[in-house]
Amino acid sequence: NFVLIRWSSSYLDLSKCVDYFFIEYFEELIGKNKSRKISPVNVDKVKSLNDWTAVIEDDLDVNYKANISVKPNTQYIFTVFAIDKGAGWGELEGTAYVSSDHIKLTTNTNA
Repeated sequence: NFVLIRWSSSYLDLSKCVDYFFIEYFEELIGKNKSRKISPVNVDKVKSLNDWTAVIEDDLDVNYKANISVKPNTQYIFTVFAIDKGAGWGELEGTAYVSSDHIKLTTNTNA
């Protein structure tokens, strides 16, 4: 069983400045207070082009996605991270480490 987390660059300001994204998530058994951290998952960048004229007017639409294996009857808490290493245009450019709000998902017994 898998969950697909994805978003488009059109929802993100300055996404072209980001060097990479990853998703960190926790698994929490329903009805218990124990949680366990799972290894971070890299997010793949997928460029798509629907119309060649769009390239002249806008950048390519970039989708970011990650497939994550999930267990039934389990609650997950996801956090997406964006990292900019700061090796860009100016000597005053710094690094950036940004995270999303927590995203909660509860799977059912038939997941």
